[in-house]
Amino acid sequence: MSEDNREDLLHIDLESAFISLIPNKIRAIVIGGGRAGFIKASRLSKKGYRVTVVSKAFCEDFKKLEAIENLKLIEDSYKVKYIKDKHIVVIATKDKDISDRIKSHCDKLNKIYIYCSDFKNGLGALPYSDNTKNIYFAINTKGGNPKASKFLSRVIKDRLENYDQWIGYITSLRESLIGNAKKDEIMEFAASEDFKFFYDKNVHDYILRMFYGGDYFDIENSHKKK
Repeated sequence: MSEDNREDLLHIDLESAFISLIPNKIRAIVIGGGRAGFIKASRLSKKGYRVTVVSKAFCEDFKKLEAIENLKLIEDSYKVKYIKDKHIVVIATKDKDISDRIKSHCDKLNKIYIYCSDFKNGLGALPYSDNTKNIYFAINTKGGNPKASKFLSRVIKDRLENYDQWIGYITSLRESLIGNAKKDEIMEFAASEDFKFFYDKNVHDYILRMFYGGDYFDIENSHKKK
């Protein structure tokens, strides 16, 4: 597959290529101590990733991250040894020759990498992510527009807040049904606008017992409708 074709496919499929990671198990490295490197290091470390930043110099903004325990700064020029044990590489240098060299090393070592100056040159992009109490979500735009993604995340979060307590309830419901032969059927019913209507009316437990019987719908009080 040619380089151009790979970039076209990445652009087309970007909207459906999200994957959820467990941050504290992921080692990420940011190469570059400028503004772009700071933004990526800040977002990754605050989400719980184990982040290393390598640069010969760091912008003043990095002082804001000094108290973050899972962030390590290394004052040095790029060397391939720094990326060998990392899962994700963020290429945030201003020198295109160095960036392309890092990209070449990442390809050879099968690393997932983000190319900050032009996301189409990388294997992924860092979406804007946020959460409510019970829901995690991420958003990106097809053309790569971080400000727009941040704005849309606020719109989505406002909407999701209306569903948050109900999602917590049906998540606890699912856990209580492990081993139950009707688990999939009950969850198909519970994960619906119809059931949310009953939840909002505070008759959800009654409805479950009426349709499915039994007394196994003893869900944690913290998720019951108040």
